[in-house]
Amino acid sequence: MVKRNSQWLLLVGILFIVLILWAGHSKAETKVGFDWQYGKDYILLSEAWQSPDCINTVNRFSVRAETNDIPLLWGLDLLGSWYYGAEFQYSVHKADERPTGEYGIGHDAGFKEYSFNLTIKRQMFDDLFYLGLLAGMSYWYERDHGMHDLGDSHWLGTWGGMLGRDWNVYKAWSVRSEIRMTHTSDPFRTNDKGKNYLSGVIGLSYTF
Repeated sequence: MVKRNSQWLLLVGILFIVLILWAGHSKAETKVGFDWQYGKDYILLSEAWQSPDCINTVNRFSVRAETNDIPLLWGLDLLGSWYYGAEFQYSVHKADERPTGEYGIGHDAGFKEYSFNLTIKRQMFDDLFYLGLLAGMSYWYERDHGMHDLGDSHWLGTWGGMLGRDWNVYKAWSVRSEIRMTHTSDPFRTNDKGKNYLSGVIGLSYTF
């Protein structure tokens, strides 16, 4: 069941990325790239957003595509500074118990996750930086020792904001640096506190 659901999520992610590439094949600027993201739930976050027992971290590896033109939106004058995109991620979460936590040192937990996100962002001040939003769904598996404040449906919803910049390094190649604030939780469990990460992103992009 886990393998089948993760395969469906992968298929949906691939189809949306192909759609983005097709949408931008003519007059639009289209970017493809790979990213690495590392996040923690205690940097600059209030205690209400943190686990009382653990310091949660996540490593995310992404493949993405984005364009500043979509055929369905032609005529709405959105070509240019607005970008619409899709990304597929593989993530590894880990919860390191705090010395003062309920479970004590040595009871580390974690899980792996496949996720698909849609993104929208806007370049600001002649590409000085961009601001954006993301939202998506994911499927987790291989949870070790349980995972605090997380539901059992295997499905997770993610949403958040991002701020970053693409630094041109050589012709069509650029390096992406970004900061993200995201919330991930089980949408089928109303009292799920979820995971709240402040993350740094570094990536490589190619524009055509």
